[in-house]
Amino acid sequence: MTEGRKAAVCGKPIAHSLSPVVHTAGYAAAGLFGWTYSAIECAEAELPALVAGLGPEWAGLSLTMPLKEVALAVAASASPVAIAVGAANTLVHRPDGTWHADNTDVAGMIRLLTDAGLGAAPSVSVLGGGGTARAALAAAATIGATEVTVVTRRPESLRELAPAAGALALTRRLVPAMALATGLAALSGAAGLILSFHLEIAAGASVALCACVLAVVSLSTAH
Repeated sequence: MTEGRKAAVCGKPIAHSLSPVVHTAGYAAAGLFGWTYSAIECAEAELPALVAGLGPEWAGLSLTMPLKEVALAVAASASPVAIAVGAANTLVHRPDGTWHADNTDVAGMIRLLTDAGLGAAPSVSVLGGGGTARAALAAAATIGATEVTVVTRRPESLRELAPAAGALALTRRLVPAMALATGLAALSGAAGLILSFHLEIAAGASVALCACVLAVVSLSTAH
C-alpha cells in the first residue's frame, strides 16, 4: 500500500472531464491505491488562491481550459517547453512546497503523429487558438513545419499565438472559422477532413492538428 496522495484536474467547465476516471484506473494499475484524483472547477482568477491553499498531500494538478496560460504565473519554475509555448497543462508539487509547471501536450502530440507514421510536414494547420494550440505549434515545429495556419473563431488568437510561433520560427496565417465545417473546407479543399485530428499527408504534405485531440486518423490512402 502506497502513502495517500491527491491530484486533480482543474478548469471551467470541468464536470464533463473523464480525467478522474482515467487517472483512477491508472493509479490502480500502478498499485497507487492510496492516491485519489478529482475534478475541481476553477476559473483563471481563482487558480492562484486554489494552488496556495493546497497542502503537502497534493502531488499535482492537471490543467485544462482556461488555465493553461495562467498556470505559468503561479509556478515557481517551469520546463523549457512550457516556457517556449507560454502554456502549461501540469503543475507538480515539489517537496519544498513550490510548484513546477510543465507541458506534456507537446510530447503527446508528437507521439501520436509519429505513431501514425508521419515523417515530416512542412505545412501544418491548427484547429483552435487556445492553450493547447500553443502546444500544437511546438509539435508542428518538431516535425519540421515552417508554416502554420490557425483556424479559429477568435481573430485575436493569432496575436496571442505570435510569441510562441516566433520562438519556434513558424510563419502563420489566420483562417476565421465561423463554423467548423467552413474552416475545415478552407483547409482541405476536396480532401475529406472530418475527424477532430486529421493527417492529410498525400496532398501537399500538410497536416492539420486539432487543439482538442483525442485520436489520430489518416484519411489519405498514400503516405
